[in-house]
Amino acid sequence: MRIGLTALFFALIGFSCSEKPGYHNYADIHDYWISTDTMRFDVPVKDTVSEHSFWMEVRCSSDYEWSRFFSGYEIRDSVGHQLDSGLINAILFDPVTGVPRGKGGIGDLYENQVLFKQQYRFPYRGTFSVLFWQMMRRDSLEGIRNVGLRMEPVQ
Repeated sequence: MRIGLTALFFALIGFSCSEKPGYHNYADIHDYWISTDTMRFDVPVKDTVSEHSFWMEVRCSSDYEWSRFFSGYEIRDSVGHQLDSGLINAILFDPVTGVPRGKGGIGDLYENQVLFKQQYRFPYRGTFSVLFWQMMRRDSLEGIRNVGLRMEPVQ
């Protein structure tokens, strides 16, 4: 009986953890995010028919000094041609109360998901790069711990 329940438990975990279509990954930032450091995510793309949505995921700690966060982004193809670019404006903490806007995590970390591109269709198959850099007018930015990219096909 115990073996059957254990097998059922692991089977359910396997089904619940199955990968969704799209892409999701994080990059760690050690101590400070230097203004010249670019976070790069290489995304393999096979689907050129579906439209995709992109989220920048920012994990910050309570020692982040501001309520807002600004980042630039670029989408490039496999040979480095820029296909899209823009500015991301994220509100990480309420400007009046200072209460974090993101989901609470471990300790004083908060995760924020910022939709920055909707209904994007890749022009062809291949590996595309999404790049992020901080635009906070500081050479070294403290309080941002991880930056992630989540990309999903539009339903």
